[in-house]
Amino acid sequence: MSNGRPSSQGCYLAIDIGGTNFRAAVLQRGSQSSQRIILFSKPHGKDLGTLKRLTEEAVDKSSETCSSLLAVVVAAAGPMTGKDTVQLTNWPGQPRIEVAHDDSFQFDCPGNVNAVVTFPAKSARIVNDLVAAVYGLVGVLGGDPLLPTCCPPLNPKPKGTEEEEDAEEKVPADRRLVLIMPGTGLGTAALLRAMDSNGNPVFTALPSELQHSEITPLDEAHARLIERWKAETGACRLRWEDFISGKGLETIHRLLGGDGGLNAAAIAEQARAGCKGVSVESLTLYYRCIARYAQVAALAYQPTDGVFLGGGTTRENKRFICERAGHLMWWFLENPSRLHHEFLMNTAVHLVLDELNLPGALYIAQHKGP
Repeated sequence: MSNGRPSSQGCYLAIDIGGTNFRAAVLQRGSQSSQRIILFSKPHGKDLGTLKRLTEEAVDKSSETCSSLLAVVVAAAGPMTGKDTVQLTNWPGQPRIEVAHDDSFQFDCPGNVNAVVTFPAKSARIVNDLVAAVYGLVGVLGGDPLLPTCCPPLNPKPKGTEEEEDAEEKVPADRRLVLIMPGTGLGTAALLRAMDSNGNPVFTALPSELQHSEITPLDEAHARLIERWKAETGACRLRWEDFISGKGLETIHRLLGGDGGLNAAAIAEQARAGCKGVSVESLTLYYRCIARYAQVAALAYQPTDGVFLGGGTTRENKRFICERAGHLMWWFLENPSRLHHEFLMNTAVHLVLDELNLPGALYIAQHKGP
């Protein structure tokens, strides 16, 4: 954290409540430039008392960094159940957290009626973490230079003719991209860019529940795996998120004959090391599912700037993904329609190696008002 004098221009506070950790950062706004400062990252233990204490710590540390807090944005991993409420569905008791009266953070759970933190800010709001993450890609569409502007593609385009390259340089005013975030669960959101009447870009996030649509078999072996899974659980159908999630990887691994006691992180670690064939097979199938799901998202949104694969697991498994890029891209491109195949051939798939939630939440705090 900076030990300099507080900024006279004020600052913005972002809080990210992830599946495991609580993280906080501020954007210090100066007269000439802005500076992003990470305050801390600590485990919350899925405990509301700890969450309240960490929120208070974030507010205290932000006040040490700047003279006035202009806005606060809380990004939380869970579905929005109201305009200012997120339900933490992966926590015991599935508590709800909300921003009340634009200035305080409440924890709505039996026995925690006094768990309220008041923000000394002009405004505060809460958003789903995927919405925050996709705003972290504004830089890709020509927005905030503090945000990522370049992500490596899995399918780099071959060098074309001068006429083709000149045509590609003519960037359309209206642009869009899709972000896919696999992790504990699976998240999907699109980011749209349009121009206002003054010719200024306006960015809009479009959250999605596409991951809850029914998964389609990749091949006969995958179809048999789906049927075994359904028979075990009694489910009539399985969703993309059933396969593309931490629990999904664990189930894939067990059904393929692996140790049923291993968690997703251990399976991925074994696969990256190449020391267990069933772990390599499991993680490969996991990413084949992601590649085909990326095709579904690309056909749904028709993104001019491509599909982006982000999240902590993407960063951790970068080498594993890149070593199998050609194989995985086949599952992205394979489509019985020639027209759709050609469209997919011209759709880039990128790996996002930057953390997105905090930068995106800070962008919302600075540009998106309550």
